[in-house]
Amino acid sequence: MKRIILSYISTNSGHKIAADAVKDILQQKSPELSFLEIDALGYFSPVVKGMLLTSYLELIKSDPFVWEYLYDNPKIINLTAKLKEILDTLKSERLKKKILNGFQPDVVVCTHAFPCGVFSALKKTSMNNLPLVAITTDFDIHAYWLYENVSYYLVANSEIADKLIYHNIPVKNIEVTGIPISSAFSKIEDKQIVRNRLGLEDLPTILIMGGNHGIGSMERIVTYLNLLPQLFQILVVAGKNKGLQKRLEKLTKQTARPMKIYGFVHNIYELMQGSDILISKPGGLTSSESLCCGLPMIIVNPIPGQEDRNSRYLVKHAAAIRVSHENEIDGVVNNLLRKPEILEKMRENALCLAKPDAAARAGEIIVSLANGKMQQF
Repeated sequence: MKRIILSYISTNSGHKIAADAVKDILQQKSPELSFLEIDALGYFSPVVKGMLLTSYLELIKSDPFVWEYLYDNPKIINLTAKLKEILDTLKSERLKKKILNGFQPDVVVCTHAFPCGVFSALKKTSMNNLPLVAITTDFDIHAYWLYENVSYYLVANSEIADKLIYHNIPVKNIEVTGIPISSAFSKIEDKQIVRNRLGLEDLPTILIMGGNHGIGSMERIVTYLNLLPQLFQILVVAGKNKGLQKRLEKLTKQTARPMKIYGFVHNIYELMQGSDILISKPGGLTSSESLCCGLPMIIVNPIPGQEDRNSRYLVKHAAAIRVSHENEIDGVVNNLLRKPEILEKMRENALCLAKPDAAARAGEIIVSLANGKMQQF
């Protein structure tokens, strides 16, 4: 029996969703495989873990420009390099005891840079022959992903591959697979069939999302959309933000426009396939899912750092439109609804960027490494 470690950060994150997508496809293709999932933050105390996650959410909401300064800043990277090396080594020693005395993996797969660094440190001190696979979950990469003993980088696009090559990662260590997402996105259904199944009207449909925590000014977005004269319906996913969900439900009583409010859902693929426009933050997983559905995006004030870079990629390839403030959305939506040819072109561009088989391609590489059929470097 081959054993695979899947490591990520936080159980409610895109990194975890990507790991789940890979695990699901591996279980379908190779049910004999055994898995150990490791939340890298689990090696901190629950109090520290909670503080880290809460601090991050508060920072990106209240002072995103501080995050912009910290994110992929060469000065910060150089100043913290030694501390990071020490932390990675300490964490790797704890992992070493667990792995050597217990699970003994054939491959380690990381969907976040932090555990990738920890396992990289482990490979330097012992277990040098352990294959280490890094799966990036955004459309750009930052310096914290760069390690010389990663066996394979599975990346979203050729731009990331070029950047890795620039940083002296050998071409043979890089595969452009796309970002792993659920296999539910691999088949596009007829929009009308999906709408009927969801109990929606046969109208142009705008989907609004803000991630699991409902981050973003969704109420203001809905208010601006309701200024438009066109007849369309609105779907809003509030995630796990119960307070936001209740406030949005109150808004439905103040408009004659068809509007449905959802909390945390497991059928995003249906909501996306039943929609014509997505208004959302450009997280790597959400963006990849929308591309596979051929769903044009309107990106509102992305978080500096990874979201800003994701939005640049999507706008560059004309699969998304970026606005700086919610009060610009009604004008953009008005233009798209009046000029369906623009919307159709954006849909085509999205499908050209889509990589619905990313998880399957990653799975093939991981199984080959586990079986010793693929050379690691």
